[in-house]
Parts: sequence; C-alpha cells; structure tokens
Amino acid sequence: MASPPSAAAPLAGQVALVTGASRGIGAAIAAKLAALGAHVETAERTTGFDLADPAAALRAVERLDRLDILVCNAGLVHRGPILELSLANWQETLSLNLTAPFVMGQAAARLFLAHGTAGRIVHIASMRSFLAGQNAAAYAASKTGLVQLMKAQASEWAQHGIRVNAVAPGWIATDLTAPWRATPEANASILDRVPAGRWGEPAEIADAVAFLCLPESRYVNGHVLAVDGGYLTR
Repeated sequence: MASPPSAAAPLAGQVALVTGASRGIGAAIAAKLAALGAHVETAERTTGFDLADPAAALRAVERLDRLDILVCNAGLVHRGPILELSLANWQETLSLNLTAPFVMGQAAARLFLAHGTAGRIVHIASMRSFLAGQNAAAYAASKTGLVQLMKAQASEWAQHGIRVNAVAPGWIATDLTAPWRATPEANASILDRVPAGRWGEPAEIADAVAFLCLPESRYVNGHVLAVDGGYLTR
C-alpha cells in the first residue's frame, strides 16, 4: 500500500506523465513533480513516442496502469513569414502542439474516470496564446487553440472532479531562446518589454505547474496562469 502524502511529499503515491521532459521547461517540471513525491513518466521521441503521431500520443497514456497528473509540455515552432510557411510545417506544428494534447487529454480523462481519480491536466501554453506576433503563425494558432481546448476540457470534466488548467511561459532562459539571449540587440529588445527586467527560469514555470497540481489550487479550473515577469502588461 502506498504511503500517505506528507507535507514534504504531497504528491507521494501519484503518477504524473510529462511530455517533452528531456530538457528545458519539461525537464524542470518533471524534476519538480518528482521532488514533491510523484512517480514521473515521460513521453518523447527519445523514449519511442513521436507525439506528432496521434497513435503514439494515445499509446503514451494508454500504456499506464494509473495516472493522476498529465502535463502536456511538448511542442515545436517553425519560424518564418506566413508566405513561406509550408503546409507540412503547419500540419506538423498543429499535430504536436494541439492534436497531441487533445488525444492525450481525452485518454487521460478516460483513465481518471475508470479509476475514480480526481485527475489534473496542465497544458503549457505561450505568450503567443495572447499575442500572435510575427513569423510564427502555426505556433500562435496552435497555442491559442490549446487554451480554448483547455477551457472546454475544464468545463466538461469539472463535474467529474477533473481539473484542467494551463501555464503560459514568458521569455524563459532555455536552449530554444539562447540565440536571442546571445544577441545584444535582441536581448535588450526583449527585456525592455519585461517589467521584471530579466529572463525567467525553467524552475519558475515548474513551480507554477506544481501549484496547479497541488490541493492548494483545488478551486482553480479552466485558468491560464501567465508566468511572464509582467510581459503581458506592456
């Protein structure tokens, strides 16, 4: 029998599935949930799951005997003008960033219901869920759609004790943002828009995700938590 959760390990005995956990924000989320006592499973190409394939996304969840927490973090962006965006790149982006969370969320909810689990799903959205910007049309469309998917899931599944929320990271110091941080002009332009005056850390996104998985957020449902240093205020 699993040990009851303690103050030091409030997620003890729970199983969490985190996608895109090999580096950056995903790795920080996986580490944080593990530190809180959860048993963390991952799903990404390095573990044999190409989540852009709906069948693989479904298999990533259905292989589990139990699930309490699903964090859909895996994503990609193809940068460039809309006039140069190929249909293949558009479809690949939406497949991973939007279709995979739909498929995995549906499978997770069925697993929650089968076991009577008060499950939690956290989607990783983006500042592009609010501001389309330029040169990332497919990414912006997918992340905006993800927020509406999250709200629909939250609305339909709340009656079953399932909570669904999203975290929208601002400019976070990861491998993906290294080119901007390494270019003085780009770095200065970005930080000029961030009232906090600094880049965020992956651990700060992980802390927000953890909050949405803990009992302290038990009445939070269908919410997008922006962790952006105040970026959206300007």
